[in-house]
Amino acid sequence: MVWGSVEGVFGDQGMAQVIVRESMRAELVRAGTPIDLATVYANAFAEYQEAMANIRSTGAVVANPRTGAPIDNPFLKVRDRAEEKLTKLGRRVKGSAGLWAALEMDGEGA
Repeated sequence: MVWGSVEGVFGDQGMAQVIVRESMRAELVRAGTPIDLATVYANAFAEYQEAMANIRSTGAVVANPRTGAPIDNPFLKVRDRAEEKLTKLGRRVKGSAGLWAALEMDGEGA
């Protein structure tokens, strides 16, 4: 299964993210990861993907909504925090390497 964006198929980005997250969690559990750990990992993975999508579409520097001055995109911090969680959890999550490989194939890797 490919873990890329499915919003184009469903039209509703929020619902699509829930479907992808739940599918990912189920895949990790099938691979032998405890359900609580699989849930945390799937949530962090979804945060990472959402942050990367925002960074790709708006760039690393955005305009401050109040002043218009250039600022670092706040999603850079979201991405970094999610990546840190994924790195820490990755050693304990069975099947996570396949998720990253699928992401790389979709051209969404870091």
